[in-house]
Amino acid sequence: MNQDMFDGKTEGMNRRQLLGGGAALVGGALVATALEPRQSLAQEKPASNSATSTQPNLDPPVVEVQGGKLRGFRDGKTTTFLGIPYAEAERFELPRPVKPWKGVMSAQAWGPICPIPNMTEPGVDEFVFPHRYWLQNEHCQVLNIWTQDLSRAANKPVMVWMHGGGFTNGSSMEAYAYDGKNLSEFGDVVVVSLNHRLNILGTLDLSAYGPEYAQSRYTGTADLLSALRWVLENIARFGGDPGNVTLFGQSGGGGKVARMMHTPSARGLFHKTICESGGGEVLTDSDPAKSIKTQQAIAAATLANLNLTGNQIDKLKAVPYPELLAAGEAALKTVAQQTGARMLSWNVIADDKYITREFCDWASEIPLISGSVFSEHVVTLNKGTGKNEWTQA
Repeated sequence: MNQDMFDGKTEGMNRRQLLGGGAALVGGALVATALEPRQSLAQEKPASNSATSTQPNLDPPVVEVQGGKLRGFRDGKTTTFLGIPYAEAERFELPRPVKPWKGVMSAQAWGPICPIPNMTEPGVDEFVFPHRYWLQNEHCQVLNIWTQDLSRAANKPVMVWMHGGGFTNGSSMEAYAYDGKNLSEFGDVVVVSLNHRLNILGTLDLSAYGPEYAQSRYTGTADLLSALRWVLENIARFGGDPGNVTLFGQSGGGGKVARMMHTPSARGLFHKTICESGGGEVLTDSDPAKSIKTQQAIAAATLANLNLTGNQIDKLKAVPYPELLAAGEAALKTVAQQTGARMLSWNVIADDKYITREFCDWASEIPLISGSVFSEHVVTLNKGTGKNEWTQA
């Protein structure tokens, strides 16, 4: 996070204190104000793509996508667009296309990330995986693009990154390594990363309370699909080949990549996959009816914890996120005890309709690279692997 944006007011405070103890102030103030500059640019005269100055961003690049025009910036050889809206949605509802905007929207700063559980101390992996936290907003359907050539004729391979953190935490900018500039330059590819709904916002199953919530347990997954459709329809305007899209992710991101091959409606949205330290879940042995029953029990317990009934989903939509998450976390523990499960989490289940237990038939045509990373597990971090003592053989 760029501390300069706070005009030096964070002296004496570390990043965790600022984003932990000051979460209410920072979250409330910045979420409201940070989105305003994007719209305030709407009436500005669009900038051209021609180089009229030795300063690369006095005449920044502008690209027109479905929805309107976007202003990015140049960073050395790389052209970058951040915080591009790919969909919009209300709480517990499926995503829908973005409303068109007038003028030029700024795409020069990270967009909001999905709200996550409050982080109060460094993780055990902080040394090898330093985290970055950012302003949070439930309207987090944004993506980022790094490219070497904005020409449609460039037709570069596209790589879409799905971030880690399971289905509970994380964001497209959580790690410094998630910045796509180096990969775009080194591989001469168009890199895309994205945010989507997580935890209770992305998986709460309200299907027992009306047909309009039949797919509510998949809202986070639906966000991923919306982002991939946006890429398919718009990436050529950033020099990318919509017919050559590779999904890649690590940890929970690897799980999301694999889930796409279990999702019938993802057909045609990608062509290759890479799963690192994730994606090995075996869904074939799961019982859809049992999984749905458990998911619905979590929702019922969440409502009970908030003193709400199934007829009060509108009120559930208005519950402040911290209260909603606390009620949901308590529900996970309650239902785990009731069902004898060791623990439950905000997982994405297979129902054999939206997500199938088996890979989709067409997934056999999708190449898959699978591997693991050194710093994925605590045991590896603490005990090591003896890798430095390995012989060449």
